[in-house]
Amino acid sequence: MSGSITRATTASRDWQTGKNSTECNRYMLEHQLDCDVTFEVGESQEIIRAHSYILKSRSQGLYDCLSSSADGNPRTLPLPETTAPALQCVLRYCYTDATGLTIETVIGVLHLSKLFNIGRLRDSCTAFIRSHLSDNNVCYFLEQAHHYQEVELRRSCLEFALSHGETVIKSDGFLGLCYECVELIISADSLHAKEVTVYKRVIDWGKKQLRQHNTSTSELNLRDGLGPLLFRIRFPLLGMNYFASMISHLDLLTDAEKVSIFRYLSGADRLAGQFQIAQRVGSPITLSPETKMCVRFSETAGPLGDEMLTTTDANRRLGLAFSCNRMVALRGVLLYRGRTAEYDVKVKLFSHLGDPLHEESIQVTTSEEHQQQTSLELSRLVLLEADVQYTLSVQTSSYSWYYGARGSIQIRNGNETFTFYECPLPSHSSSLSQGDLPGLLYTVDVV
Repeated sequence: MSGSITRATTASRDWQTGKNSTECNRYMLEHQLDCDVTFEVGESQEIIRAHSYILKSRSQGLYDCLSSSADGNPRTLPLPETTAPALQCVLRYCYTDATGLTIETVIGVLHLSKLFNIGRLRDSCTAFIRSHLSDNNVCYFLEQAHHYQEVELRRSCLEFALSHGETVIKSDGFLGLCYECVELIISADSLHAKEVTVYKRVIDWGKKQLRQHNTSTSELNLRDGLGPLLFRIRFPLLGMNYFASMISHLDLLTDAEKVSIFRYLSGADRLAGQFQIAQRVGSPITLSPETKMCVRFSETAGPLGDEMLTTTDANRRLGLAFSCNRMVALRGVLLYRGRTAEYDVKVKLFSHLGDPLHEESIQVTTSEEHQQQTSLELSRLVLLEADVQYTLSVQTSSYSWYYGARGSIQIRNGNETFTFYECPLPSHSSSLSQGDLPGLLYTVDVV
């Protein structure tokens, strides 16, 4: 070994003693000793230096890049789209295996780990994001996952956003999403959010987009700007009261679209044009979630003996006319339990003009021997106008074990008052004082 180093000089500059290899590597990086790679970071071209040997040993991407220099001179690598904290985090990982990720740096580190092909660091970034998702940041991470084409991370962010839908779409981050990500969220059946919240926030998002392009936020411009996104809002789920008072007078929808929604809400049509009518699976419905019950008989008689039967397959037609002082949504009907374990029931609802509003067939299964009544829920809610008379027809293939007695013509149930009338349909059993059809299931039209 040429030359000589005195003990005093060695002792005064010896930073290696007492450190393991990882600690020595970190010291070399932090003190920028003998670096042969220079990174120019961001638009300001901030200088950060490192060691090619370390980088080539940890990243195939950097190995290929740094090995392409045949002259052995120091290399300069521009990174205009990253930040100094993100690069420093990547370098610290290369030197020490420590990530030191934060909410602020993780996306930048994810981008660099993908650029440099450092698989374990990339996995650490996605795991960190998943474990730190919140209502306030999930939209930001969803957008970044979309931008960097991180498919699995995007899926995780979307699942979180949908399950926390109500608060997520109210967050500031929702307004920063791109068109595709907004559509991804509000198109989902599993979005846990009230439809009125979806409507309001999509409108807010659309107005922000128009303002960013210095365009008037008029309703017609908003309609054009939203495009197909407008039809991802499930206007029929807003309920008659909200739609009539808050939306019907706006130019956001065409007259034909408004008519189709009104016809659906009134029960005249089974569909609402281009707009979806299915309730979101996980969302709180805009109608009252409470199913209310109006029972018109004060007594129940039975069980009845078999001598009451005249035929095995009854095909009985039960009828009832009624009105309510408030707008409500018919959710179903109450029936007395049939004598067979399984039987078919056909339900029809007619308007005061005799027009059919709803019709469906339902198979009823009775499991409990001592059960007196069966709740029969319709496949969709049917909106009923206040003080309008409707007629209900129920055809059942099984006689009942019970019947009702001491029926009332008028029943007050909370704020709702139902009035019952003799059924005007021919060949239907109808009685206000006693008989079948003990009551109605309904919900109140509120937002």
